[in-house]
Amino acid sequence: MDKLSLDEKVDSLIENGIRILNKAYALEKKPVDMGCGVLLYPSEFHLIEAAGKNPEENLTSIASRLGVTKGAISQTVKKT
Repeated sequence: MDKLSLDEKVDSLIENGIRILNKAYALEKKPVDMGCGVLLYPSEFHLIEAAGKNPEENLTSIASRLGVTKGAISQTVKKT
C-alpha cells in the first residue's frame, strides 16, 4: 500500500475542508421550519438567538459578534 506524501495529505485535507465549507454555505441558504409553520433562514435564527442571549447589545455589537456587517443585520431585522 502506497503512503501519501505530506503534500498529498495537505491537499486532501484542504479539498475536504473546502467541500465542508461549501455544504455549510448551501445549508445557510435554505429556510428551516421552526415547527409552527414559520420558515426562518439560519441567518435569521442566529440573529434572534444572539439578540436573545445578549439583550443589552445593539445591532452594531451583534453584527460584530456574528461576523457580519451592520447592513446585513439591518436587512435581516427588517425581513424578520
